[in-house]
Amino acid sequence: MEKERISVIIPAHNVEAYLERCMDSVLGQTYNELEIILVENGSTDRTPELCDTYARRDSRVRVVHLEIGDVSTARNVGVRLSTAPYICFVDSDDYLDIRLCEVLMDKLTRCTDADMAYCSYFSTYEDGRKKEQQIVRHKDLYTYSGCEQVRMLLLDKTFCTLWPGIFRKTIFEGVQFPEGFFYEDYITLLFLSEKCRKVVYTPEPLYYYWQRSDSITHTYSIRHMYQHFLIGFMAWEFAKQRQMLNRDDYRQFVNRIITQNHFFYKKVVDTSSSQHPCKAEIADMKRKTQEMLHEEWCKLSPRSMFELFKHTTAGCLLRRYYHRLRNRQF
Repeated sequence: MEKERISVIIPAHNVEAYLERCMDSVLGQTYNELEIILVENGSTDRTPELCDTYARRDSRVRVVHLEIGDVSTARNVGVRLSTAPYICFVDSDDYLDIRLCEVLMDKLTRCTDADMAYCSYFSTYEDGRKKEQQIVRHKDLYTYSGCEQVRMLLLDKTFCTLWPGIFRKTIFEGVQFPEGFFYEDYITLLFLSEKCRKVVYTPEPLYYYWQRSDSITHTYSIRHMYQHFLIGFMAWEFAKQRQMLNRDDYRQFVNRIITQNHFFYKKVVDTSSSQHPCKAEIADMKRKTQEMLHEEWCKLSPRSMFELFKHTTAGCLLRRYYHRLRNRQF
């Protein structure tokens, strides 16, 4: 039987130190039917030249140069340009086991109504350490519905990223990555999952996630904290509209989102200064939090109420007084 092609979409921004390792792992896949789309966006190092070199070296590689753009923009461009029936996303500082595409495509072809296939991954570190990570927190769950994946995403029972997976391209119809956001995977995966018939999963780790100290996921600016907050609010709007959770699960979800979002709100408030007052962001975060708190099914647990109280002015004063007493600093 003729193999179906996969469009491998790789956004690349200032990754001259990592791109060769990434591309060699993709080009070396045991599954050869690949269309590799390198979307280089606004790099200031040698990344553009390296991308062009790979395009000259292998006919399966296509390169797009964008003057500006974030990861979401690059991914949207890659999806629009893709011509294969399946799509795979790879971050340009990560790399793959040479069998990833073969193993996941085998899972997809064996389960004919599956639209997503996932594997586990390794977190790899600059000091040489490697730690295996499981995507799904159910040891014996290998095939499940898209609705179940939505539920697991909302309840924080599965990893919320588009790697390491392969997707049927048809589920991307009407779905785009939110451009301008750093943490776009979670909300995009919710929309894709609800269109998905089945998800297949293998616990075999076949993706290597490179933990860089200077990567976006390890950056904590005001903009990052605010966007974290917005993604949580968008997830709450999704859950409220879709009503895929029962009452108890929904309350558990709301408790987690409100507690998490209040943490990001407090970070923005604490970081705000006269040079960067963040008045608009703080006002927006207050309004959105009030909207969630006034929702009919929102009933905070004692733990969530305590977590919220800790970050109020009264809570901060009480904590400070407690520590003074504990240290006997009268």
